[in-house]
Amino acid sequence: MRFKRATGLTSGAAALLTVVSVAVPGGGGSPQASVQIREAAQENRAGGAPRLTLPQLVSVLRVAGWPESEIPEAVDVAGCESGWALDAIGTSGERGLFQIHPMHDYRFEVAGVKLDPTDPVHNASAALAIWELYGWEPWTCQPGG
Repeated sequence: MRFKRATGLTSGAAALLTVVSVAVPGGGGSPQASVQIREAAQENRAGGAPRLTLPQLVSVLRVAGWPESEIPEAVDVAGCESGWALDAIGTSGERGLFQIHPMHDYRFEVAGVKLDPTDPVHNASAALAIWELYGWEPWTCQPGG
């Protein structure tokens, strides 16, 4: 495995894993899972920014509908792009875990509802839609990099 971070399973993350370990058909995640992920990430503040632990990120990816075979690569890319910080903002306005560029804002609108690009499940779901079309090419960071 290419995981470059040593992470501990906090009690909050352990509780989180039991809540969000089942993928939601069609991706998109559940609003309740998003709230619980965000609350658990608040415990892992580094430099003031809420960050996910490895178990939390893997749960987010599963809830968003990522294929199990791509989860290690998605972990690498999100780590390189945002350091697993939920509210990371790039120099061109990219946001969240996968640093989704504003040109993809339409991916955060579902049935007329504006989703939060800094919400981990929403961001991972948008990243999945982009990945399904283009693979890893749109990201500055590449798997294993």
